[in-house]
Amino acid sequence: MRNYLIQNKIAVMRLFDFLTKLGRQATPAPEQGQERGSEETLQSLPEGTERQVLLQFQEGNSDKVYHLSLLREGDLYQVYFEYGRRGAQLQTGFKTPAPVSLEVAEKTFNALLNEKTKKGYQPYEGPESSHPTTRTRKKNPVTRKKAILTHLDLAVRNPGAQADKNWAINRVVWRAGVLRIPEALPHLAGLLNHPPIAENPALMRYCTLWAIARCAMTADEDQKSKVKPALNALAETECNPMLYQVSTFVFSASERLSMREKLLQKLPPSFQHQVRQEQGENLLLTLKDYVENRPKSHFSFVETLYALSGELTFLQPAIHWFAQHAPFRPGFFKVLRHLFKMAEMRLDAAMFGILVQRFALEPPMFSTSFQVLVNGVWQTINPATELVKEDSKLAFSSKTRQWLLRRSLQSLLDTLEYDDHTYVKMAAGLLLALDDDRCTSQLQGESRYVFNEKTKRWDINRTVFPPFSEFPVAFYVLNGANPNYRLLKRGTRWATSEEKYNKQSKSAAFEAHPERWDACPQAYIHLLAESRAEMVQAFALRRFKAHPDFNVLTARFDLPLLRKLLDSPHLSTALLALELTELRFNPLQPDCDLVLDMLDNRHPAVRRKGHEWLRANLPVFVKDTTFVFRLLTHAAPDIRKETQRSMPEILGLLDENHQQALIVRIVAWLLGLEPEKITPTTPEKQTATNAALASEMIASMLEWGNSLLAKLSITVLEQLLQHPLDPIALFGARLIAARPNDSEHLPGSLLQSLLNSKSEAIREYGIVLIGQTSAAELFLRKEILFKNLINKYSPVREIIREALLQAIGVDEAFAEQLLGVCLNLLMRKEPVAAIHDELLGFAMAHLEVHLPGIERKTIFRLLNSEQIAANTLAAHLVERFVGAQSLTVRNIIRFGDHEVAAVRLVCQRMFLENKERMRYEREDAVRLLESEWDDTRAFAFDYFRTHFGEREWTPELLISVCDSIRPDVQAFGRELIGRYLKDEDGPEFLLMLSQHPRPEVQGYAAQYLEKYAAGNPGYLEKLAAYCTTVLMQVNKSRKAKDLVFNFLEREALQSEKNAEAVAAILDGVSLTAVKDDKAQCIRLMRDVHEKYPNVVLPLAPLTKQ
Repeated sequence: MRNYLIQNKIAVMRLFDFLTKLGRQATPAPEQGQERGSEETLQSLPEGTERQVLLQFQEGNSDKVYHLSLLREGDLYQVYFEYGRRGAQLQTGFKTPAPVSLEVAEKTFNALLNEKTKKGYQPYEGPESSHPTTRTRKKNPVTRKKAILTHLDLAVRNPGAQADKNWAINRVVWRAGVLRIPEALPHLAGLLNHPPIAENPALMRYCTLWAIARCAMTADEDQKSKVKPALNALAETECNPMLYQVSTFVFSASERLSMREKLLQKLPPSFQHQVRQEQGENLLLTLKDYVENRPKSHFSFVETLYALSGELTFLQPAIHWFAQHAPFRPGFFKVLRHLFKMAEMRLDAAMFGILVQRFALEPPMFSTSFQVLVNGVWQTINPATELVKEDSKLAFSSKTRQWLLRRSLQSLLDTLEYDDHTYVKMAAGLLLALDDDRCTSQLQGESRYVFNEKTKRWDINRTVFPPFSEFPVAFYVLNGANPNYRLLKRGTRWATSEEKYNKQSKSAAFEAHPERWDACPQAYIHLLAESRAEMVQAFALRRFKAHPDFNVLTARFDLPLLRKLLDSPHLSTALLALELTELRFNPLQPDCDLVLDMLDNRHPAVRRKGHEWLRANLPVFVKDTTFVFRLLTHAAPDIRKETQRSMPEILGLLDENHQQALIVRIVAWLLGLEPEKITPTTPEKQTATNAALASEMIASMLEWGNSLLAKLSITVLEQLLQHPLDPIALFGARLIAARPNDSEHLPGSLLQSLLNSKSEAIREYGIVLIGQTSAAELFLRKEILFKNLINKYSPVREIIREALLQAIGVDEAFAEQLLGVCLNLLMRKEPVAAIHDELLGFAMAHLEVHLPGIERKTIFRLLNSEQIAANTLAAHLVERFVGAQSLTVRNIIRFGDHEVAAVRLVCQRMFLENKERMRYEREDAVRLLESEWDDTRAFAFDYFRTHFGEREWTPELLISVCDSIRPDVQAFGRELIGRYLKDEDGPEFLLMLSQHPRPEVQGYAAQYLEKYAAGNPGYLEKLAAYCTTVLMQVNKSRKAKDLVFNFLEREALQSEKNAEAVAAILDGVSLTAVKDDKAQCIRLMRDVHEKYPNVVLPLAPLTKQ
C-alpha cells in the first residue's frame, strides 16, 4: 500500500520549470565555480513533494533520463528516483530504505545529484512539466525575505551556526541582492567588516559588494547610511572599479569625489587627460588604437572607464565599442567578463545586451582538449594550469561560454522578481543588441537514432533548432511562452521536435511575459526607433499596434521621432510612421525638413508620398529658398533632376530678390565643393563625385539662370575661376567671357587669370577675348599684352603677337615701347623653351625699322647677356650700326671669344676689314690666338700667317705667342720663330726667352743655347740664373736639362773663367738635384777639376792610400 501511494504521488507530480531551476542553481562565482547549487522549496509542487530535479544524458545515440525527488511523509522524508532510456518504462527506487529526517534526506539527495551531474547528466524540462513562463505562484515574499534576513543575521552573530543550516552564506547574500532587500544592508555591512571564514574570501567579498549595490537600489538614505562606514573603510585601503561602482548606489556624487579622483589617477596618462577634458571622441580613437595596434597592452583600465561611465556619459560610446569589438582572447576576455558582471550588477541593459549577444556569437577558443590553437599554431596545453597564470595563453572555453549564456538567462529571469519595468528594460537591451548584419540565423536540425522499447526498433528522433535559437536569452524574450521549445546543448540553444515544429502555428505569438511589456509600452517605441533586427521590429510593431493605448501614445509622437521611424530600414515600421505623418501633415504649413527626408527615404512608398506632397503644394514649399536649394543639392539624383526640370516653374513663383538669393546660395555651394581623394570603390558604392555634381548643377543653371548669373559680382566670378574643380572654373570662365569686353566690365586680372589657366578650354575663352579686343582697348590693356609675350602657352603668345601687330600699325610710339619690352625680355631667362627665338623673330620681322634707335649701351648689354637670342640680336646690331673704329681691338677680340657664332663672325669681319690697324696694334691683335673657340683660333692662325710679315713679328711678339698655354698656339709660335727669327736677333731672343717665368718657354729656350750662346763668355754669366732654374726643376724638362748640362760642360772646358762660372752654378744645383742630375753635376765638376785644379769646387778628389 505504501508503494502504491508513492507511485500515485509520482504520477501526479508537476515537474520543475527548467529556467526556474537555473534561477536556483545560478551562482555568482567566476566561470570555474560550481554550476549547480542548493534550491529553495517551491510551493508550486504537489503536496508531499518538497523538491524535484529532472536530469538527462544525451551523447551520440545515448538518450537517458534520471528523475530525483524529495518526498515528505509526515515529519520524515524519502529520496525517490526514476531512471532509464527516454520514452521507455523507467526503473524506480528509493535511495533511503526508510523515511529519515529532513537533514539526512537532503544530504542524500544532494549527494545523489552531485554524483549524476559529475557523470554528465544535465537538468532538462520534463514532458509533463509546465512551460517556463507559467509559474503558478511564487513563494510568499514575506516568508522568503524573513528567511534570508534570519540567515544573514545569524551569519553576522554566529557564522558557525549559520553554516550548519546547509545554505552557503555567499548564496544567501547573493539571493538578498537578487531580491533587492534594503533591510539586508546592515547585515551586509557587518559581513563586509567581519567576513565569515570561507573557502574563497574574494568570492565572499564580491558577493557582498554585489548585494550591497543591488539592495541600495531600493533603499532609503537611512538604510544606506548603515553601510557607508564599511565602504569608506574599504575605500581607504583599496579603490577599484567594482568598489566605486557599488559606491555610486550608496553615496552621493559629492561624497565620492575623492574616490573618483583615485580611480582617475590609475588611468593611463592619455586617457586620464581625455577624461578630465571630457574628450569622448578622442578617447574613442585612442581606445581603438590600443585595441587594434597594441593588443599586448593591459586593458584593465577599461573597467575603470566603465565604472565612471555611469555619471560621465560621454565615456559610454567608447565602452560600448570596446564591448562590441574587443576579441575574446587572452588580455581582453578577462576585462570583458568583468564588464559583464558589473553590467549585470547595475542592470545596465545596453552593456548587458551587447555582451550577451557576443557570448552567443563568438566561438570558444578551446574546450577540454589539451590541443589548443594559439596564434595559428596547435599547442599542447593543460587548461587547468594555464588559466591560473597571469599571462595565460587561453581564454573563453566552451564551458565558460555555456556558463555565461546560462548565467545571462538566469539574470534576466531574476528581474521578474521586481514589480517595476526592470525586466522590460533588460529584455529591450538584449533585443537592441541584435543586428541583422551580424546576427544572421536560419532554421537548422539534427537527427539521431533512439531505441524504442515498445517496438524493439531504432527510431529516428529529429530535433529542430528554429532561427535565432542560438541566442538563447533573446530567443526566450521573443518565444518564451511557446510550450514546444526546450533548452538543449547544455542550456545554450532552444529546440523542439520536428513534429511539434511543423504542427505549431507560424503566425502565433509566444513572447514571454507580454503583460510586462504592455505595462511599459514606451519600450515598443524604443525598439521601433532603434532596433536593427527585422524579428525585433516585427515583435515591437505587433505588440504596439495591439496595445490598448496605441492611439493615445502615437498622438504624443513628436516630429523627430516620426522622422526617425520613417528612416527605419524596416518597411513595416516606416509605413506606420508614414501613416501617422499623413494624419499630421498640414499643406498650408508643411514641414520642409520632413518632406526632404521623405524624398530621400529608402522605401518607395515613402518617397512617392513625399513627391506627391511636393507637387501638390509647390507654391507653398518654394517660398523657402533654402528648401529649393536643398532639393537642388539633394543626395538623390532623381530628386535633383526633378527639381532642375521644375526650376522655370519655381522661378516664376519667386520674386526677384528670392531668385537672386537662390542663385547666390547655389554659387556659394559650388565654391564650397572640394576635390575628393581618389579611392577605389565597388560598383554598388559608387556615388557622384563633386566634379560630377558641379557639372550637373552648372548645366541646369545655364538653362534657367542666365539672367541671374549675369548679375554676379566680379569677386564671385574670380572665385569661380580660381576653383580647383575644372567644371566650376570653366563655368567661371564662361561667365567672364559673357561680360562686355572692356576694362570697365572685365578687369585685367580676370583676363590674365583666363590666359594663365592650366585648362585649355579656359585659356580659349581668354584667347577669344584678346582676339575680339579693339585697337583702342588694346592700348589700355598693353600691360597684359606685354606680360603675355612670354606666356608659357603657345596659343596665348600667338594671339598676343597678333594683337600687338594690330596695335603697332596704329601707334609708332607704342612700337618703340614694345621694342624696349622685347629687348628686356630677351635679356631675361626664358620661362619656356623657344620663347626668345619667337621674340627675336618678331622683333627682326616687325620692329626692324626701330632698331637703329637702340642705344649703344643697350647693344652691349645685349651682347654681354647670358641669353643667346640677346647675343644674336646684338651681333646683328653691331654689324649694322656699330663701326670697328669706335671699338678698341680688345673689344673686337671679345667678340671673337663669344659663345655665339654670329658674334664671333663679327670679330672676324672687323679683323679682315681693318688689317692695317691690326698690324699697328699687333700686341693686342695677337690676343685673338687665345680664344677658347676653335673656329676663332683657326681664323687667327690663317689671318696672322697671311696678313702679318717679318716686320710685324718682332722677338717680343714671337715670345708673347710662345707664352701661350695652348699647345696649338705654342706650335704656331715655334712655326713663326723658325720663319721670322733673324740670327742677329738670336742672342737677344735667347736672353729674353731665358728670362721668361714659364717652364715651357724656358725649356724651349734650351735648344737655342748652342746656337746663340756657345763661345760667348759674357752670355754665360747672363744665363747663370736660367741654367740654375732649369737644372733645379724636379722631374721636368729632361731634354732641356740635358741641353743645359752639355752647354755648361763645353763652356767650362773652354777657359778657367768659364769654369769658375760653371762651378758656381753647380755648387747650388748639386745640393738639391735629384740622383741622376747630381751624378752629372759630380761628373762635370770632376772634369773641371782635372783641367783646372785651381778652381774651387764643393768636392774634394779622393787620394789613393
